[in-house]
Amino acid sequence: MALTSILNGTITTDGTEQTVGSAQTTDASYTGYIDLTNNASGDTIVIRLKVRINSSDIVVIKDTFSGAQTEPLYHFPPLPSTENFVVTIEKTGGTNRAYDYRIMTL
Repeated sequence: MALTSILNGTITTDGTEQTVGSAQTTDASYTGYIDLTNNASGDTIVIRLKVRINSSDIVVIKDTFSGAQTEPLYHFPPLPSTENFVVTIEKTGGTNRAYDYRIMTL
């Protein structure tokens, strides 16, 4: 399988649940990274991965990170999706910060 980078950039949190990049609707397996280097003491973020089942986006993975990260590169495993694949980030505590990301297909 070929690995293809489809989205990369930076998202700055604003205290709401925000979509990282954009929702993906192509049939594929998706994987990617979010760089948590900017997370600092007092910061808490929640990352959610969602797939669509019967017209609803359902959380399949939810991870919470608090404070500075000693291993700051978050990786999510390949997840197949045939309708909608969404990665979100939400700042639930601390200061809004910028996070770099890259999403790929397999």
